[in-house]
Amino acid sequence: MNVNLKAGMATVLILLASSIAWAALPCDENEDGFTLQIFGNANMDEQIDEFDRDLLKEIIAGSKEPTDLSDANRDGKIDSSDIDLVDRLLKYEPASITIIDSANRTVSMDIPVESFAGLHTSPCREFMMLGIEDRVVGVTSYVFDDPELYSRLMNKTDTGTIYEPNFPL
Repeated sequence: MNVNLKAGMATVLILLASSIAWAALPCDENEDGFTLQIFGNANMDEQIDEFDRDLLKEIIAGSKEPTDLSDANRDGKIDSSDIDLVDRLLKYEPASITIIDSANRTVSMDIPVESFAGLHTSPCREFMMLGIEDRVVGVTSYVFDDPELYSRLMNKTDTGTIYEPNFPL
């Protein structure tokens, strides 16, 4: 399996989870109180996994009701193409996904993501943990307050903060 592809997809999921948790979006929740807002997360828990694929099969068979995130490819119907997309995500294969972002917007993107930026220190630490600093194009201003901790990100563009973003239009 391509390590860069896996790292890129893991980063996307971490960033999505971080931004959604940060904004505390109102949503249907599992018993842990968190729903990963990616279409394809059919059982609406904190991850996309084989349980989502199984639930999609049951929805297609008519034995279960669809959830808000069941239509993985957002084509207006739940069918085998949704299962195919979930399978590609589980295999870390390139795909187009649709998410509900921290501003409650529905956004589609191709994965793996080629470059990253962080408006908070959490994703910046995760970039370093995953070893993908070479794909980071911008970091929060807070990173520059601790050059020892974020030494590998000091040459990146200052994107401001989550409260006051600083990025070109």
